[in-house]
Amino acid sequence: MSTPDTNAVQTYLVELQARLCQAFERADGGARFRQDAWERSGGGGGVSRVLADGAVFGSYYYWQQSINLTVWGPVTCINVVGNHAWMAGNVEGVSGNPDFADLVGTESWWQVFDNTYYGMPDVSTGLGAAAAPAAAPAPARLRSRR
Repeated sequence: MSTPDTNAVQTYLVELQARLCQAFERADGGARFRQDAWERSGGGGGVSRVLADGAVFGSYYYWQQSINLTVWGPVTCINVVGNHAWMAGNVEGVSGNPDFADLVGTESWWQVFDNTYYGMPDVSTGLGAAAAPAAAPAPARLRSRR
């Protein structure tokens, strides 16, 4: 097996990210990706791009067969870095496993990535959800004094 040309792979992924982001911008018609280039002190780095509050909107439908869970709602943001895409949205509905009914009204996030193995794309996902933190009581100095 030959050694992969890491420069060629990196160039391909950077160009793919740029093409995907340009396609999303064209579809939106107005919003632009914010870009954050970063480097890791021990080597490596990348370019994160985030597009939010655009004109294009979508929804997601996430099904986890192993626990009989289906979750859906609007997509609120997407971030593409190399061969990973992170997305987030609000949970509008849940069906299947009643243990997860509390997810309605929470924020969710998931990732999709292509970790190609032997030339076959392998798309993997993971779902996370969290409720907004409960409001903390106002500091004593801000409470009304009677």
